[in-house]
Amino acid sequence: MAKETHYYTKFESGRFYHVYNRTIDKKKMFVNHGNYLYFLKKFSTYLDDLIEVYAYCLLDNHFHFLIRIKENENLDLHNIVSKQFRLLFQSYALAFNKTAKSNWHFVSNTIQKGFGGRTIPPFSLDILYP
Repeated sequence: MAKETHYYTKFESGRFYHVYNRTIDKKKMFVNHGNYLYFLKKFSTYLDDLIEVYAYCLLDNHFHFLIRIKENENLDLHNIVSKQFRLLFQSYALAFNKTAKSNWHFVSNTIQKGFGGRTIPPFSLDILYP
């Protein structure tokens, strides 16, 4: 089982994050249109209740999401969001490997395992959309 501590960015309520990941050896994780749709469906299933997506980009061997953690002071959001991302990655990799008769995993960062995430400094959407 993956360690809880490998998600090195602490998710906090109301904050924005740039979340990204890629496959080991830069192998393709999307080989047809159906793979993109399936990944987005899984993403929605695991994370819609916890985050808002502001932008995303799915490339053939990696992805980027600009997300905001929904406000909820009653939950341990960091552990819940981290777990849901982990389940998403495992679920998609297993399904892809089964259908493509492949064997790849998401990248393990040299510093810490898991996906990358960068906290976005506070900003107002009013600046972007006056």
